[in-house]
Amino acid sequence: MAGIYSSLSPPLDLAPTCRLSIWLCEYPIGARPHDPSARPTGTLFSQGLRPAGRRFSGEESPLHPDRFNARAWVSAAAVVFTALFAGCTTGQPHPRRPAYKGAKTVNISDVRFDDGDTFEIKGRPIRVLGIDTPEIAHPALGVNEAQPFGPTAAESTRVWMTRAGIIEIVYGGRDLYKRMLAHVFVDGELLACRLIRHGLAYETVSHYGDSGFPDLAQQIIDTSRASPKPLFEPPYQWKKKHRAKNRR
Repeated sequence: MAGIYSSLSPPLDLAPTCRLSIWLCEYPIGARPHDPSARPTGTLFSQGLRPAGRRFSGEESPLHPDRFNARAWVSAAAVVFTALFAGCTTGQPHPRRPAYKGAKTVNISDVRFDDGDTFEIKGRPIRVLGIDTPEIAHPALGVNEAQPFGPTAAESTRVWMTRAGIIEIVYGGRDLYKRMLAHVFVDGELLACRLIRHGLAYETVSHYGDSGFPDLAQQIIDTSRASPKPLFEPPYQWKKKHRAKNRR
């Protein structure tokens, strides 16, 4: 049985020109590639199997009816169609789908961080939906000391968002403090779920509802059930105690 050996010449360059060159060599029956007595015949096909190599004549040509090798053509066609379906036909990358319908991309240079579930985008305060992270010190708000794990949650949010390849956000109204409520995606993953999974947040869906995002709320609930309970007191309880203590 004839053996088919192929190499790419020149190397594949799928974007932007999407040139594909394939060298097909046909060895006689029983011959091996390293056998010096076996003289391969072949042709160079470039850009859709158009002959671009040296000319052949008579029975030497691989296209001669007596030497037609269906496997060679099938192998060549398979490589070409694989390249085409990989997205090289236009030379342009496929547009990335948003993490969620209506999600908008956030430029990290526009973000100013606060605690684990709060930050600003161009000066607008954003409150992450579905979770409550431990408090950091906010003397102006009557919180003179940080709650255990508060700085850790704040730093984790900062690091994850800063190092993310893409940050996306989908808005869901405002809270009593006029902050924009939003689900935040870090490289396609809900920031709320990541914080819960690392023991740095309590879920709040059970108390406040799904805020119009039942599918995302369910993700948060499922993550909370599968994650260990945080090692700190629920932030709203801790904050209430410390505000009362600071008023004394």
